[in-house]
Amino acid sequence: MGLFDIISYYLFTPLWPFGIVIPIITTIAMFYRRVELIKFIPIICTAIWGLVRIILTFPLLGKRTPEAYDFPLEQLLLIGTMGLILIVLFLSAASTWITYKILKKLN
Repeated sequence: MGLFDIISYYLFTPLWPFGIVIPIITTIAMFYRRVELIKFIPIICTAIWGLVRIILTFPLLGKRTPEAYDFPLEQLLLIGTMGLILIVLFLSAASTWITYKILKKLN
C-alpha cells in the first residue's frame, strides 16, 4: 500500500476523522487562541472531506461493468456521496458545538 492509499483509506474513507476528531481538535485550538472562527469549523471540515471524497470517487465513475443495470451507477455514487457529506456536516457541527459548550463551562 502506498502513502496515498493509506491516507485515503484511513482519513477520507471513514466519516469519523473529519466528522468528529478534526472538528474537536480545531475547536480546542481556536478556543484557546481566542479566534472567533469556531462557527466555520464544520463547514471547512466538511468541504475538505467532500472535495477529496468526490475526487476519490471520480476514478470509479469511468469504469463500466459488463452487467447492464437499470439505473445509472454514476448518479447513485454521487448521490450517496452527497448524503455522506450531509452526515459529515451534521457530525462536525454537533462535535464542534458540544466541544465549544464544554470548553466554555470549564473556562
